[in-house]
Amino acid sequence: MTTLIPPPPATAPLTYDADGNMLTDGTGKTYVWDCENRWIQVTLPNNELVKYHYDAGSRRVKREHIVTTSSENLSETTTETITYLYDGWNVISETNGSATAPIITKSYIWGLDLSNSHQGAGGVGGLLATIDRVAGAPQLYFHAYDANGNTMALFSHYFSDTGEGYDMNGNNIYMNIYTWK
Repeated sequence: MTTLIPPPPATAPLTYDADGNMLTDGTGKTYVWDCENRWIQVTLPNNELVKYHYDAGSRRVKREHIVTTSSENLSETTTETITYLYDGWNVISETNGSATAPIITKSYIWGLDLSNSHQGAGGVGGLLATIDRVAGAPQLYFHAYDANGNTMALFSHYFSDTGEGYDMNGNNIYMNIYTWK
């Protein structure tokens, strides 16, 4: 018995600017880049807008997710703002909310990077753990690296695999290394 599998549906072509920055991704998203080739905006297919802001050192310091909803005679715009706080080049926390009442949503714990210093290799391979406070109780995740400093897996604070793993090309794969509890 032969089973025919139809080809995937055709998607819109990808488009790029002269610097090689993606302008459209074939799914309806459009991207905007500044003159420093920093990603500053993406428009989603449902007309939601995500904007990125940078400091003078080219570190991303803020992300705004802008959603506009309209009904009969009412238009409402809501903005979720994530602000990034750094220690040198290493991001140490993400906050959500206004500047006067920020709520810490993620924290990052750093150790020595590949250069055996705190930021000699730009922090590559030095991120030890992430504390995620977004969904209820804080969750602690440990990072596992290969010899080049690429994140290969995330482990929860129970040392059970979170299922987040990557192959040598950066593709997400499922890994089941430790299951201690």
